[in-house]
Amino acid sequence: MRRYLFYFFYGAFALALQSVWLQGMLYFPFRCDLHFVAIAAVTLSEDSRIGVPLIILLGLLADSVSVQPFGVSIFSYLLVYFLIRLIIGQISYEVGLGRFFWIGAISLFGKAANGFVLSLAQGQPRFFWDFLASQGLQILVDATLGFFLVPWLTKYSTVSMKDVLKPKGLVER
Repeated sequence: MRRYLFYFFYGAFALALQSVWLQGMLYFPFRCDLHFVAIAAVTLSEDSRIGVPLIILLGLLADSVSVQPFGVSIFSYLLVYFLIRLIIGQISYEVGLGRFFWIGAISLFGKAANGFVLSLAQGQPRFFWDFLASQGLQILVDATLGFFLVPWLTKYSTVSMKDVLKPKGLVER
């Protein structure tokens, strides 16, 4: 239950941060997609019993504040989750450069799934390629953020409040 609450509060905070405080960065060609970092963390660290409900929860949060058709985020996040989970046993993502690469791959799969669903919704196949071609720098930004935040998210999603609030001990002289 604590993982669900942790990711729910992180997802809500990340979406609020992205949509309110970081919205003034419109002149940059990329955005700090803190919410997608949570998707990457869940994809790399949680099995389907815990991961699928978390992905749906994070997708609902994203769909509730997005201007996209409802369900696009849920569908694209689930598609990315299942694609990566199919090959998770064959890849090395724990070490630095591997983690950077695979978080970038997760971001690429997420952008491709999102662009595909949106091109189907609009009925314009050309939209998919135009959308995907404009996401190169965003994928690098997602991989860089994920490189630093995914270990933090996976570590603190399993910590209980008892461990956080427990006194560390007195310093003796």
